[in-house]
Amino acid sequence: MSPASIGVVGILLMVVLIALRMPIAAAMAIAGFTGSLYLAGKWPALSAIGMIPYSTASNYMLTVIPMFILMGQVMFVSGVTGLLFFAAYRWLGWIRGGLAMASVASCALFAAACGSSVATAAAIGSIAIPEMDKYQYKGKYSAGVVAAGGTLGILIPPSTSLIVYGIITEQSIGKLFIAGIVPGIMLAAFYTIISLCWAKWDPEVAPHSPYTIGWIERMRAAKSIWPILALVFLVLGGIYFGWFTPTEAGAVGALGSFALAASNKQLTWKNVKMSLLDTGRMTCLIFLIVIGAMIFQFFLAISQLPNEMSRWISGLQINRYGIIAAIIIFLAITGCFVDALSMLLLTTPILYPIVVALEFHPIWFGVIMTICCEMGLITPPVGMNVYVIAGVAKNVPMAEIFRGVIPYVIAQMCLIAILIIFPELVLFLPRQMSR
Repeated sequence: MSPASIGVVGILLMVVLIALRMPIAAAMAIAGFTGSLYLAGKWPALSAIGMIPYSTASNYMLTVIPMFILMGQVMFVSGVTGLLFFAAYRWLGWIRGGLAMASVASCALFAAACGSSVATAAAIGSIAIPEMDKYQYKGKYSAGVVAAGGTLGILIPPSTSLIVYGIITEQSIGKLFIAGIVPGIMLAAFYTIISLCWAKWDPEVAPHSPYTIGWIERMRAAKSIWPILALVFLVLGGIYFGWFTPTEAGAVGALGSFALAASNKQLTWKNVKMSLLDTGRMTCLIFLIVIGAMIFQFFLAISQLPNEMSRWISGLQINRYGIIAAIIIFLAITGCFVDALSMLLLTTPILYPIVVALEFHPIWFGVIMTICCEMGLITPPVGMNVYVIAGVAKNVPMAEIFRGVIPYVIAQMCLIAILIIFPELVLFLPRQMSR
């Protein structure tokens, strides 16, 4: 068998191991080591499996992950989610469906401090859904909008998915962060418009709030969240203007979140301990998956499968936009069965050389991949955000939540189409960066 054929066999082995419910990190590592052993021999394979874990875990760029996770965890325990949601409600509550739109706005703001879609959905959902229940919003509508709004967590920077993509492809994490800003704002706007139009089209899903909210109360609400907005601007603005590297920005964000918690009188030993433990657990999980992916990527490199595939596809008499459309469809289908981070790690080493050979910008493709990951978070049967929201909205059947997210999945597809037609929406800001 040719090395490329062995690469295909290795991918099939990994898929079988995952289907047998083996942890994704172990499945990638075993398939990668076995394939390397066959292709390169005992000593190169053993050397790789000995060196890759250390070289990966000691990579300076990976230190950005625990910093931003810690920032999000501290913001969560300090009660920031409640401030964001109720401030958004003060401004949008007078509109029919205002609580749903406030949920989207608070998801977008919390995403700028979190980096995780599941955490964003859980944090906002635990506050927004009981409020919408209080005002008799229909479960399909309320649960659907929060599940979809949570997906903004991996598009609006800081994003764990963009960090991992940048490490695998050796692209600038700072530029990837900045590239996600405009698409993230656009997607949040699409979600808001869908929530508004749905409530206008079917008034029963979102009754009017019986209360009127004055301008004084709105200004007080805005004043209560200005430190959060200032911290987000400091972190993202620092990356954009070249004040900080992404890792330094993560450290500044983490320090700022501790300051916010202290100002809210939530910096207790219990909250600090909870934040540190959750950060450690999530960081270890991500590191293990990245290490497994790197071992598998080493195997793919010596099999030459990605290069063979890119040469084969480049030689096809097919428009490159037809190929990118096929890749997006493949990612959307894969996302239905594999969680977002795993899908990113599994497919990037194979698809990235193809995309580069087709002369698409790698930063642009990182954003497109992230949006495809977002689709996987709310599509059956894996849809992690839907499962999280089902745990919060216990009176709403799972099938109802999946039906409730359909308009938002369509919005994600429309955004991908717009970004394919107008790639500068992604690339303009990164090209203006100081470094």
